Amino acid sequence: MLILAAIAGLFLVGFPLYSLSKEFRPFRLTVDNQSGKSVDVLAISIRSRDGSGIEGVSSLDRLSRTVDNGRKATFKPALEHAGEGSIYVEYRIGGDRDSVKTVVCGYTEYASGFSTLTLKGTEVQLEQNCH
Repeated sequence: MLILAAIAGLFLVGFPLYSLSKEFRPFRLTVDNQSGKSVDVLAISIRSRDGSGIEGVSSLDRLSRTVDNGRKATFKPALEHAGEGSIYVEYRIGGDRDSVKTVVCGYTEYASGFSTLTLKGTEVQLEQNCH
């Protein structure tokens, strides 16, 4: 009985700490493809402004990974960043020639946390918890 109480106590304390720690790990993006077509994820990048206010890419991880319809994939991009910026993903749906760039983290200083991008036909849903 005492062992069960100890296990329950560890779970009650450990699970919230694990959930909180996800926010401070290096940034991760989950793509949930419900678009009806395959999605090619091409790149994840951070865009920021330099000292003169000009916006540009401060860090880039080129990818070439396909997420089939009805599947999810998690990406752990190699991004280096210090200062204010936004994280973008570039992808193509169903072999289209034109790619789409979408913000997946509207504001970051440390490129940490996580976002989930759900693609449903022409609709895009985003959950973000990044820092």
